[in-house]
This record gives sequence, structure tokens and C-alpha cells, in this order.
Amino acid sequence: MEFKSKIVDSAVASYYPPRRIINEALTIVSKEDGAAVPSYTSSQRTIERKRRKKYLPLPRPKSFGEIMIPDELKKTNGGGRFLLYDNESSSHRIIILSSDDDLDRLSNSEHWHSDGTFKIAPQLFEQLYVIHGYIYGRALPLVYYMVAGTAEVLYNEVFDVILQNVSGRPKTITIDFEKAVENSLGLQQSFVDDSQVRRCLKNFGCLAFVPVPFVIVEFEKIQESAPDLVNNFVDYFEDTFIGR
Repeated sequence: MEFKSKIVDSAVASYYPPRRIINEALTIVSKEDGAAVPSYTSSQRTIERKRRKKYLPLPRPKSFGEIMIPDELKKTNGGGRFLLYDNESSSHRIIILSSDDDLDRLSNSEHWHSDGTFKIAPQLFEQLYVIHGYIYGRALPLVYYMVAGTAEVLYNEVFDVILQNVSGRPKTITIDFEKAVENSLGLQQSFVDDSQVRRCLKNFGCLAFVPVPFVIVEFEKIQESAPDLVNNFVDYFEDTFIGR
């Protein structure tokens, strides 16, 4: 049967998920043959069995130089661009993924939420981050980025790229500032030891809950009382989230 032959060929020749392989194979099935198509579960088992036999393991690079993104993974299922940015660094690799449609959605979202995780970051990378936008009351993941480190300069590079590729600016951004401070802004020890620094930095996170007309006023209050140790962070926050 042509359907089975199609999914077997795709299973051993690509890393596409079973659902995509099955859906693509269904496009060649005629109405007359539709009743003879195996169930999704059966087709999925066929794909997995063929892959085990062929042994197509996911690549496990030992260095950033070994990470080569195949062209098929740089695009969406519809053929549009998905790889937004890859600095191809051998030591501080950054990869940002987002489609043009999702960047448009992010541009039109008044509120962004950004958070990261260390637990499921790909091998060699320090952290996987996701930026969500709120569309019609729903939070949708719109940008994914992986960074090989937690230095401030890496996050600056990421946000520079994202802001260059969106046409609008959000009214508010919520972010896990405690992690951002501890991991990327060089204030780890001060955050732990200095209650004034700790309180000041947490105040910036609270700006997400301030009504939009009062954000700048409240930001300036925090700015005036900020200790000198956080001046660089204040400048970064104003440039990135407030605007001069």
C-alpha cells in the first residue's frame, strides 16, 4: 500500500515526528483507499519500529562546533523561516527560534512573559528560555532561545535581536528577575548578602503589576533609591523595557 510505503520511507529518512509523517502520507491517499488506512496508533508503531531497526539516534554533539542545524529544521512546516538567529559561536552559542507569524503576534501583544529553565535545556546549553505573548487572553509561546551561559552580555544579545525583529513594544514584561539577577547580571553575591540590593531588584519585578499610566513614575522612584551597585542593571532595564 502506498500509504505504508510512504511512512516507512519518511521514518528512516527524516527526524520528523510521527504525526507529521502520517499527515503528509494521508495527502496521497485516495477516497477509495481511505478505509484501508491503518489507525494512527498502528501507523505510529510502524514508524517507531522502523526507526529502531534503522537506528537513527538523536545527535549528541560534544562541542558547539558539532551542532549543525539541518535546513529542514530551520523552517516551519509551511516552509517559512523558523531559525531567527544563530551566532555560531564555539563557546557562547545562542540560538533563537521564532516564525515571522509569531513575531507579528509578539509585536501585537501588549504583555510579554519570559521565563527560563535549566532542567530541559539541550546538551551543552545552559538554559532554554521561552517568551510568551498574550493573544485574545491566552498566553502563547512565541519565541524560544537557548543560551550557552548566563552572562549579561548573552541576554543583551538575545533581546537586541528580538527587539530588532518586532515592530511594537509591550506595555509590560513579566520575567523571573530573581533568576535573571542571580544568573546573568553579575550581582549574585550582592543579591545574597545585601538586603538593599535584593529589595531594589525585586521592586523592578513588581513594576509588572503597576497600572500602565504609572509605570514610569514608579520606575523613577525605584531608580532614585537604587544603590550604586545596580546602576548597570537600572540602565539596562530602562533601555530595554522603559525607553529613554
